[in-house]
This record gives sequence, structure tokens and C-alpha cells, in this order.
Amino acid sequence: MFMDIYNNKLKKLKIIMVIIILLNSCNFKDEALGSEPGKGDAMKKLKDARTPIQILLDDFNFSDEYKAAVFYIKKPLTDSDIGRVRGYKTYTDAEFYDLLVKLGKYKLKNSVRIILLTLRERRNAFDAIDTIKKNQAKKDELAQNFDNIDNAYRTFLKSVFNIANVDVIFNNIKNHTGSQGFAKIRDDAWLVLRNEM
Repeated sequence: MFMDIYNNKLKKLKIIMVIIILLNSCNFKDEALGSEPGKGDAMKKLKDARTPIQILLDDFNFSDEYKAAVFYIKKPLTDSDIGRVRGYKTYTDAEFYDLLVKLGKYKLKNSVRIILLTLRERRNAFDAIDTIKKNQAKKDELAQNFDNIDNAYRTFLKSVFNIANVDVIFNNIKNHTGSQGFAKIRDDAWLVLRNEM
């Protein structure tokens, strides 16, 4: 009986040893992150998953609002359908990144600050239209006007950035006043809302 207990324990010990040897021969790297447990590379890999544009904007210490504005600008500049008839340049992601680098922190930040005025009016107009509940016909009309002005604004942005010289781009943005169309829609929507009360 003592020998049976001893043999069972010996078998279990052999099985445990085989499992340990097998585990030691395994490579426990996380393929998605390319890191070993406990090595601290996982967070670095996740952080490096950001795009070069996101890294640049972080280096420029841009707020989330400024970053969102840059990505709003990026959409029409990288959309080949916008400005195609006029022959406007369509940027690749790499070319857009290079443009941001050429503009530099100062010019980019000041350009975004100016464009944000329009984007805030755009948001206000959208919110005002969205608040209309009773007059669906007027809401639809204002939404169509909003889309038309938004498309025109995206084309305008593409035209501003259609120039290779960043100083000219910066000067064109400084003279930019694109918020009037959105402000008018916002005001029209508020008039409709007042009549609903």
C-alpha cells in the first residue's frame, strides 16, 4: 500500500515536471502587442498605435477640441471627391502630415483657432436644427441648407490648402470668415423654435 501511494505521487510528480518543461519551452509573447508579460512594453505599443498625426498634435500640446478641428480639416483635404471639378489637390495621409509639420506649431495652432470659430457656429447651427421638434418641413429645409453650407465650407477649406506655400495658406486662413452661413442657419432655427413655444 505504501508503494502504491509512492508510485501515484511519483506519477503526479513526473506529470508536473513534464508540464513545467512544456511551459518553459512556450513563448508567451502577446502577438498583438509584441511584448512579453511583465516587460512593460504593452503600454508603449498601445501608445505607439496612434497615428503620426496624433503623435504630432500631442507633441504640439493641442487640446482635444484643436485635435478634432485638425481632423475635421483633414477630411476634405484627403477626400478626392471634394474639389475634383476644380482640380484641387487631394492629400494623402502622409502629405497631410507633412503639411502640418511645414505649418509648424504656431501657424497650425493659429489657423485652427480661426477655423474653430466656424466649427463652433457649425455645431450651434446643427444643435439648433436638431432641437426643432414640431415643424418637420422647416427642420428638413434648414438641414438641407446646413448640408449645402457644410459642403461649400469643405470645398472652401480644400481651396485654401490647394496652395503649396504654407505662408499663403496661413494668410488665407487669417482672412477667413466662414461662419456667417452657419450663423444664419442657427438664427433661422431659433426663430422656428420660438414659434413652436
